[in-house]
Amino acid sequence: MDGNPFTIEQLVSFAGGAGQGPFPAHLMMPTNLAGQWTWSDSIFGRIVMGWYNFISTVDETHDFMFVNSSYAEIDPVDETTFGDNIFPFEKISDDEWLREVYVLRRIIYEDGTPHPVQWQRFLDWYYTTWPSGQMVVYTTNNQCIRRCEFLLPCFICKSICGPM
Repeated sequence: MDGNPFTIEQLVSFAGGAGQGPFPAHLMMPTNLAGQWTWSDSIFGRIVMGWYNFISTVDETHDFMFVNSSYAEIDPVDETTFGDNIFPFEKISDDEWLREVYVLRRIIYEDGTPHPVQWQRFLDWYYTTWPSGQMVVYTTNNQCIRRCEFLLPCFICKSICGPM
């Protein structure tokens, strides 16, 4: 999310996205699942994670409506903040998409190998912006645990909510 003014959000995975063609095509991205989105390991990053825990559900998708192979409109997950606004998503190259205020760049390929340029560029930016280098990510798809852990320690939440 290169250029995102909201620097506590950094990475989002397109893994698990499902869609159907031909155009117009609806792509449903499971960005609320464990391991799909990262935030800085800071009080603000954790507050945003907690916010998402209470305004959306684990199985809610991030929906992209592709008009053609180079343009889509994104329906934001956080309708509480953004309302019915739709975000334009325009292809720049095979590895870059413009989302109005920032560029979404591929830094890891589907097979897990790093992009030859963008991976290092991301690391340089991240360590400059967040010197600790730490990120946080959802580690469970258990909605109860996610909400509970925002307020209580893990061991208490596991006893209330069941296994992770």
